[in-house]
Amino acid sequence: MFRRKTIIVLVITLMVTVMVTAFSILYISQILRLRIANANETATSLTHQLAYAASNAVPGLQQHIHRYEQRGRRAPCVGGLRSDRRRPQ
Repeated sequence: MFRRKTIIVLVITLMVTVMVTAFSILYISQILRLRIANANETATSLTHQLAYAASNAVPGLQQHIHRYEQRGRRAPCVGGLRSDRRRPQ
């Protein structure tokens, strides 16, 4: 069998290995949590920017949608997009 010193060394090595593994898992999970939160904030910001740009792309489209809401939203959108002309920038 093993000597007492060998068993102590193996137990200490195992404890250190378990601690390093646990801290590594905690660290990696925290990094992933932060990255997911950052990606969510970025996606939300881009969604708001896209909605703002789309609402400003066709002026008066909201009035058309509300006015013709009973007939559906496709006709006013198509009509507004067809009448949209390129504006010089």
